[in-house]
Amino acid sequence: MDMGYEVSVNYPKDEQMNSDARTFTVTSKTEILGELDTGDVISLYNNLERAGYVVTPTFTTTDESNEDASPFDIANELAELGIDYKATLKCKNKGTYDEAQILVRLINAHGFDAEVDVKLKIHDESSVDFDKNNTWMDSTYTSYKVTPKAASTDANDLMGLYDTLQEKGYDVSIDIKPKKSTDESSDFPTQLSAYPESTNIKFTLKDSDM
Repeated sequence: MDMGYEVSVNYPKDEQMNSDARTFTVTSKTEILGELDTGDVISLYNNLERAGYVVTPTFTTTDESNEDASPFDIANELAELGIDYKATLKCKNKGTYDEAQILVRLINAHGFDAEVDVKLKIHDESSVDFDKNNTWMDSTYTSYKVTPKAASTDANDLMGLYDTLQEKGYDVSIDIKPKKSTDESSDFPTQLSAYPESTNIKFTLKDSDM
């Protein structure tokens, strides 16, 4: 049984001048609408535009939606519909220097670059000396995070690295971000048709300058 799309709406920040007439209070509002079917999602999008908002949709696949269509299936569907997109590989990780080194080598082996962030705990009981980088490998007081710099306008370019990281047990995903076409009237429904139900959809709103 189809579950519907999980939809939320992020409204523009609202500024209210305080009683001192010099400072402002800024509030933000996110509306969680839950599961909506295709027709309701399209109607919501159109109603938000008619209300004067510039609407930016973000699609996030879930474990449930991936059972119906992989990120590569979605990318191929967008391509068949004539919609350009950007595919970005993401990998959740945090570990020791040695673990980071292994991950970086896997990424490099597929022709992609990587960025490494290191977190050092420096205090009286720590063995880490910031001025001595040979102390930055103590797994008790350091942790490393690797960010693959793997993105393409063709998701298939990422498939080899994606498969390798999955086989090695990494928590890896492919983010597919469609590009807005010049035909705005039919753009969103066409994009939506590429995504299976159970996909999370976030509408981010901006006040129109019109």
